[in-house]
Amino acid sequence: MDEYVKDVGPNGLPRDPWLRTHVRMGGEVVGTAPTSMVIPGSLEQWRRWAGLPFDKDGEVVVEGALAPVHCSVSAGHAIYVEPNVWISHNLTQPEWLGSRVTALASIVIRARRR
Repeated sequence: MDEYVKDVGPNGLPRDPWLRTHVRMGGEVVGTAPTSMVIPGSLEQWRRWAGLPFDKDGEVVVEGALAPVHCSVSAGHAIYVEPNVWISHNLTQPEWLGSRVTALASIVIRARRR
């Protein structure tokens, strides 16, 4: 993931469309989280969740997942580990955005305080 976020085009913007969108909006890539989401489960659980056999050791590609699931038949389990990217945005809003962003930011801040 660290290498992925450094991949930029000739214009200096990230090649990834979502990262590029954030950077164009003033966001700054500040880091990566290599284990942002971790979903362990038994092989039976993964078979039920993904509809795949999970009958060989190694990586299993699951449609729609951002990373492969690591399968261990001998251990009877599989685990999905998904990385993520941290992007920082300045909460000072331009005039043209109006009060919508302020209201949303206020809701998020109040939710985090609870």
